[in-house]
Amino acid sequence: MRLHHPSSNAWAPLQELLVTGLENAGTPEAKKLALKIARKWIYQNWAAYDQTDIMYEKYDVTQVSENRSSACSLNLKIIL
Repeated sequence: MRLHHPSSNAWAPLQELLVTGLENAGTPEAKKLALKIARKWIYQNWAAYDQTDIMYEKYDVTQVSENRSSACSLNLKIIL
């Protein structure tokens, strides 16, 4: 079976479902993971917008930075 998109792509609605599900799980570990995923998603979006002045539909999650200061210097691979 051939996938239409690379498996490293992330899409906002799926990120929201994952983060909400983890937050609703109720365990400290799940909530910590939800926060980590949400932060990475926000930083990825911010860094791409900072570099291009465009918000994209999906991003390559293999190019994520965990802190804002280094996110702006990434050479992001943006999926169109």
